[in-house]
Amino acid sequence: MTKSTQDLKPAAKPGVMDPGTRSWIKTAMMVTGLAVAMLATNAIAAWPRNPVAALAIGPILAAAMICLYIWTGRRVERRKVEEFPSDHGVRHLLAGTGLGVLMSGATVGILALFGAYTITGWGSISGMLAVAGMMCAIAVSEEVFFRGVVFRLLHGRWGTAVALGASAILFGLVHLVNPDASLPGAFAIMIEAGIMLGAAYLATRSLWLAIGVHFGWNFATTGLFWIDHLGFRGPRFAGHRGDQRTGLAFRGKLRAGSQHRRHLGVLGGYRGIPGHCASSRPAFASTSLIARGRIIMPGQGSAFDRVQ
Repeated sequence: MTKSTQDLKPAAKPGVMDPGTRSWIKTAMMVTGLAVAMLATNAIAAWPRNPVAALAIGPILAAAMICLYIWTGRRVERRKVEEFPSDHGVRHLLAGTGLGVLMSGATVGILALFGAYTITGWGSISGMLAVAGMMCAIAVSEEVFFRGVVFRLLHGRWGTAVALGASAILFGLVHLVNPDASLPGAFAIMIEAGIMLGAAYLATRSLWLAIGVHFGWNFATTGLFWIDHLGFRGPRFAGHRGDQRTGLAFRGKLRAGSQHRRHLGVLGGYRGIPGHCASSRPAFASTSLIARGRIIMPGQGSAFDRVQ
């Protein structure tokens, strides 16, 4: 047998798909499916008009999203899913939630100190708990998709910088679907939340910390201080009249310039909070990255980050 004969490869069988093409198709279907699941979860979480239903449905949706992600990782990607470890899960979740609440409280405190935020009355505990249920589902679904899927896949193939930048940009752009959202608001989400939450996942190799920070910020901003979040005004619950959309613990107002505006989205159509806290989140992201030394160059990602 000559060398030229040895180099010949058998022709692909008709109807048999190339393994590389099959892998890309499988990945595209997985990403699309989890994106649809995220959007559906968020829509269902915001649908209930009863506080008890909202509080109950939120955790159920969150658990379903986690189960779907783990099932997809095991059956579609054929890998060991390590993003939801049980050993440090509770600690990371509580720490992240506390950090998110502290960031929101510190930001609102600074705004109040300079006269940009005032408490105008009291809401209700039931409304606050309903927001907790809703934000539980939203935080889990968005972290599962943007960090567990988008960030992880990009990180494994192209490294830390590309993964942080691309996932943050996509995270910001998706929030443009919210009422009263704007391009400046979306850009603020990219720079602040997108990078910080990506760093939280990168630092721990777990989604629990990112979920906790995401939930803590959303819950405190909307559920404690009644500042409409990301252009989202929340559901109207039965028994609440007038502008009591969520019936929260506090009823607050942001002051824009010399005139009071209606309740603002934190990163929504008006200037809102981002201009006051834009430096805190990137600082936390940078600290997480440096402290853990998780900078990965293109091609250096582990098998954990790739679709098998």
